[in-house]
Amino acid sequence: MTLFYEGIKLMKIQERFNFYYSLLLDEEKRIYIEIVSALRKFNKIVKINMIHKDIDFHAIICAIKEDNPELFYVNFSAVTITMSNFCATVYFAFFYNDVDIYWIMKELSSVVATISLSGNILQDEFNIHKYIANNVEYDYSGSSFDSFTIKGALIDRKAVCEGYSKAFKFLCDFAKIPCLIISGTAKNDNGMVQNHAWNIVNINGDYYHEHLLSIKIKSNVFEDSFKLDEISEGNIDYIEMLHTFYNPFKKNLEARDIISSL
Repeated sequence: MTLFYEGIKLMKIQERFNFYYSLLLDEEKRIYIEIVSALRKFNKIVKINMIHKDIDFHAIICAIKEDNPELFYVNFSAVTITMSNFCATVYFAFFYNDVDIYWIMKELSSVVATISLSGNILQDEFNIHKYIANNVEYDYSGSSFDSFTIKGALIDRKAVCEGYSKAFKFLCDFAKIPCLIISGTAKNDNGMVQNHAWNIVNINGDYYHEHLLSIKIKSNVFEDSFKLDEISEGNIDYIEMLHTFYNPFKKNLEARDIISSL
């Protein structure tokens, strides 16, 4: 199967805003690109030649998962790696067969085509935010793996915060709006701290938090509710980077590290 997304074209990996890719070492970046290119061709087995033996494949796989929400069909929890001298073989498992992937991609392409994208970054970000907020319901059961993917958010129209944030980045990538997914913590309605995912987006050179789940939006009040929180030293405590996802990246990234890396 050679089709990727019908009628629309993803940016080349090197041209897109891939924040977690930027945290990798040079050889890890090369391997990242080889793996993503193979997965886009639906290859489940990827053979890698290495210059060094101490490659952090965990960090590479984590970066690919966070940077590439279009790879909804990849089960990143079922990756296995075998090593032999300076060669590695990475084995992936897919959630769907080729036929299902084909039809899901066609549906996702149709969703992208329905969103008005003018090239005006602020307006396009607004339209993407509005589409997701008005068309996706929160999946309180969280029982389906689809709810953690763009398929759950944009086709089934039901997702948890991870699915929301992946859908937002997926659409921002097509609109060429720099965007990344953040995994951290947030307080729920009962004041309890729990794992949470959201986005940071670049609007005309400035970075903002994008919380799609922070407000309940109705179409007739959307414009009054739409708000972006600018990232600055003054509100750096707005996010707490506590999620263990960052451990593979040689250090625990905190909010200050995220901002200084952007």
